[in-house]
Amino acid sequence: MLEQKRFEFYWHYHPEIELTCILKGEGTRLVGDHIGEYGPNDLVLIGPNVPHTWQSKDPGPGPGRSKRNKAIVVQFPQELLTHQFLDLPEMDAVNALFADAEAGIRFTGLSAKRGRQQLLELHSLPDLDRLLGLIGLLDQLGRTGEWIRLGSAGYTPHLNRKTEKRLDRVLHYLHSAFNNNIRLADLASIAAMNETAFSRFFQSQTGKPPIAYLNEVRVRQACQMLVHTGDPVGQIAHNCGYNNQTHFNRQFRRYTRCSPAEYRKLRHGRSRL
Repeated sequence: MLEQKRFEFYWHYHPEIELTCILKGEGTRLVGDHIGEYGPNDLVLIGPNVPHTWQSKDPGPGPGRSKRNKAIVVQFPQELLTHQFLDLPEMDAVNALFADAEAGIRFTGLSAKRGRQQLLELHSLPDLDRLLGLIGLLDQLGRTGEWIRLGSAGYTPHLNRKTEKRLDRVLHYLHSAFNNNIRLADLASIAAMNETAFSRFFQSQTGKPPIAYLNEVRVRQACQMLVHTGDPVGQIAHNCGYNNQTHFNRQFRRYTRCSPAEYRKLRHGRSRL
């Protein structure tokens, strides 16, 4: 069980498979080349050596706002389930999960809610019962088919421990200062590289050019502001680092396939259902 005031940006990877369920808190989820929003009941499975991080957003003032962030994080080595065990026909559903988890997957519908409850129950079990319960949970999640891939099918990270901290510095800056006038030269300077070398390095690690990645971060932040505030679209564009609303509208439609006003109307309509 992980409980903190906020989940800080920490871009990292590890050889273990990870199953993470958010119990409290909201923010931005990054898995491979995927950027998305998370909230309570967010249940994600990540394969070995897939770079990822969760970053909390400021809950703001007011009653009912959670001041703590809480998650269940289960990590287990891929070798825990031997090839002979995985080759059994009874493990087909788990194999399907692990195959898609190479890009990260998020569970949806009742699977996410039931998975949350089962993880809470596993937390209090003895070690052996916990292990058997985990295998049963993975099998149950795999049989539902209720998940979506997070990362792109062709995304392959270039893993290097020497460059991990360099990329973490750049991404941390991008996600914390997205509303500033960020130039390619600024990012290259943080990475201690020239602009050409930095652009190649960044795209090899994230699957996206630096400025395209920045635009996606800004649009994701704008989506949250459109849903959680009543600020005018022009003000939100400015708060997300766009000085030109026409350019903001163009970038927003590129990533969401609708205008900011349409997105706000759609999300508010869903919240009333």
